[in-house]
Amino acid sequence: ILNQIMLIDISAMLHSQELDLDETKNKRINTIQNTVKNITDLITKIKSITRLDEGKTAFEVRNLYPTEIVNEVKEVFSHRLHEKNLTINYEIDEASKTKFIQVDPVIFINTILNNMLSNAIKFSYDDSQIVIRMSSNDEASIFEIQDFGTGMTESQLERVFKTNVNTTTSGTKGERGTGY
Repeated sequence: ILNQIMLIDISAMLHSQELDLDETKNKRINTIQNTVKNITDLITKIKSITRLDEGKTAFEVRNLYPTEIVNEVKEVFSHRLHEKNLTINYEIDEASKTKFIQVDPVIFINTILNNMLSNAIKFSYDDSQIVIRMSSNDEASIFEIQDFGTGMTESQLERVFKTNVNTTTSGTKGERGTGY
């Protein structure tokens, strides 16, 4: 599967180099290339987790600034945000602007934050906003993503962290997800 993904990346790169593309098309190709990189990183991390389970490796924890993380995630979803005319508003406390967090970037960004922002976009109504809040204290950094969309029923809330239950719900424009 990695070979097919790398072909997409190479194809996008060659396409952008061979053609005289306008800025919008170049941005889309860059987004494709960034997404391919994220998918490749995620597949690699899944392999690493398997090796971790087998006692053969460890997580790659790095120091990252929360604002850098959020900007990377926003770039990945720029096309979907544009399709629904959504804006992202940031509410970042002063401590979060200068404090780094220690995370495995591939797992934290590609799994956790991407899923949260993807769901916020999926369930948001057109022409609305998504708020990303970051706050920090001596013990923790807190990320919150709030959308102004359909919301969740009590039944959905009860099932959301149950890994053995499929919770797929269509988005405001019929978007589908994995439900896991």
